[in-house]
Amino acid sequence: MTRTNTPDGAPALRLHAVAPALSSADVARGVASALTSRCDPPGGWSTGRHGRVLRYGGVTAEVTAAWDGPELRIALTSAAELPCCASELLDLINSKAGGDTMAGRAPRTDPSAAPTPPAGEQEAFRDAAHRAWRAVLLHRRVPPDACAEIRTPGVLTPLSEPALRAVPDHAVSDQAAGIRPTQEPVFVLDHAGPPTPPPGWLLHAWFAPDAGGHHFSVAPSLGGPRLRLRTRITAQRASAKDILRTWRVVTAELSARTGPRPSEDLAALLRGLPPTVWTR
Repeated sequence: MTRTNTPDGAPALRLHAVAPALSSADVARGVASALTSRCDPPGGWSTGRHGRVLRYGGVTAEVTAAWDGPELRIALTSAAELPCCASELLDLINSKAGGDTMAGRAPRTDPSAAPTPPAGEQEAFRDAAHRAWRAVLLHRRVPPDACAEIRTPGVLTPLSEPALRAVPDHAVSDQAAGIRPTQEPVFVLDHAGPPTPPPGWLLHAWFAPDAGGHHFSVAPSLGGPRLRLRTRITAQRASAKDILRTWRVVTAELSARTGPRPSEDLAALLRGLPPTVWTR
């Protein structure tokens, strides 16, 4: 994966999962065995904020006993394996914990999980969100080399967008957007989505700040697909909220359009949007 400027020791990925069919002892054993190849890890476990903590090879794992099943929190630093291995790591932990012997138990489902929208509707929304993302960043004059997409887990693809020749008069400058010249992707749209948990596990949360200073994604929710933007850059959180608001407005504008698909020419797309989408 192309790397961003992740500070030394800062997490490259964080996730929070629950394993309802296993015990906390099972998960702890699986973590130790997966990370160190031993049930009694070197240095042992320590006490953390939520439960027992094991640090090994750039990975921090915390196991917590909870009423609905043991919780596992994992943080991978820039020195560890990259986020593309998160699914494989969870599978290995599950296997070492004995999860592969639990196939006979009834699977647990997350009661808050959103219903899956029709495939066509979901694809149309993602398409509108993708075009809106490009339009918003170009409207803000974000340098092309600061943008990338994730279509395959663990792989950042540069945004192959020609320079915008005609920018609307109401476009903001890159200085106003707080953007500086960079050779690393800062604004990343993630099409691949979160790691896939093992069967029976629930993935409660995840964040991959090493995949861009600003991480954009489309997530399912009870009210339908939802746009998300998270940043690891504290000083940029206020501007990130503004970018997310604009992204939502432009996506809604494009989603509401009927008839032939709008031109892929982004200059034309920007000129065709009412100025109010940038000020709402």
